[in-house]
Amino acid sequence: QVDDAPLVVYLSGLQPAVDDAIAATDPQRVVDAAEAADLLEADPHFWLDPLRLAAVGDQVAAALGQADPERAADFDDGAQRLRDTLEGIDADYAAELARCEGATLVSNHESYGYLADRYGLEQVGIAGIDPEAEPSPARVREIGQVIAAHNVGTVFYDEPTTAHFVKALAEEFDVNAVHLDPLEMQLDAEQDFVDVMRTNLVTLTQGLNCDG
Repeated sequence: QVDDAPLVVYLSGLQPAVDDAIAATDPQRVVDAAEAADLLEADPHFWLDPLRLAAVGDQVAAALGQADPERAADFDDGAQRLRDTLEGIDADYAAELARCEGATLVSNHESYGYLADRYGLEQVGIAGIDPEAEPSPARVREIGQVIAAHNVGTVFYDEPTTAHFVKALAEEFDVNAVHLDPLEMQLDAEQDFVDVMRTNLVTLTQGLNCDG
């Protein structure tokens, strides 16, 4: 199917089997979201930076237009609507998080690097890039030092399966534990990408120490 597809959109480096399938076949057109979003590190969560996601949308629309020239204008219009929406989200994030610049975002999973970079936050991962990993006792002590040094009042967790050790850590250091959605999956069928991004913004502005 990959070999016969008029367009393949994928994120290189995320799933080795997909990378191997692309390398072993000859699809007519390929959009690698890692290149389109200008990924700079192992963190794949570029979609948490609205402007990186908009760039991917532009490239996908252009490739779709090449695959189906009669509908190229429709694809371009769709990409522009997407960009307008994402630029609106970006403007809201920039405005709301301006007073949080330099705040420390402590989360169990290092999935917020692009978001932190875009809006002037400092990400500290409790257990690194692996969302299922639990921290060593030494790392827990280091996180406690970060919490104390940067006046952190909230630690964030992404999936329900990781909540237990984050809540235990939060209790140990007398801070709050709050869910922040990295949008790796649709946890709530009633909320789409835009809804979750706006919910995340409220969560961040309430949870970060933006006034001190």
